Amino acid sequence: MELEKIKEIMAETVDFDVETITEATRFDSMGLDSLDIVELLMKVDQEFGTETEPNAALATVGDLIAHIKAGKAE
Repeated sequence: MELEKIKEIMAETVDFDVETITEATRFDSMGLDSLDIVELLMKVDQEFGTETEPNAALATVGDLIAHIKAGKAE
């Protein structure tokens, strides 16, 4: 569920073929700059009710999904 929603958000936010995105996809492999990542995280936070700061621990889409799930568990 989270992966599909993240793909929808990314389709609106970045210029990347979202159909190729998996949990293993690295943000740096998509050519996102720091502003793109901040914008993406803001939209993800709004959608999922989380608070996410850009950091090196969020390197992949799977890392972001784990962060979202952890935020929901709290």
